[in-house]
Amino acid sequence: MCQLVGKGETTEPITMMTPVYSMEEYRHYMLTVMNSKNTIGNLVQTYENKSISEIEFKSTLAKIWIPLTSSFIDKYGKEMVPFDVQIAINDVEVNALKINTTKWPAKLSFS
Repeated sequence: MCQLVGKGETTEPITMMTPVYSMEEYRHYMLTVMNSKNTIGNLVQTYENKSISEIEFKSTLAKIWIPLTSSFIDKYGKEMVPFDVQIAINDVEVNALKINTTKWPAKLSFS
C-alpha cells in the first residue's frame, strides 16, 4: 500500500491509501477504473440508442465488461473496487445476466 498525501479543496492535506506502491502504479489503477466506467457507460448508451439489440448488449456485458471487472478484482482486490462500480457490477449480474452477485466486503461506518 502507498499513502498519498495531497491538497484537497481546502488547505488541509488529504490522505488516501491506495493498492499501489508508486505513482505509476497509482496512475495505472486510476486508468483501469476509468476504463471500466467508460466501457459500461458507452455500452449502456449504445444499447439505449438502439444501436445494438438486447441480445448483443447482454453478450457484450458477459464477454467484455464482466471479464474486465473480474481482472480488476483479481489485481486490486474487492476492497479497491469503487462503490459505484460495485453497484454496476451487481446490477449487471442480477438484471442483465441473471447470475449470482459478487459479494463485497463490508464498508466501514463512521458514526
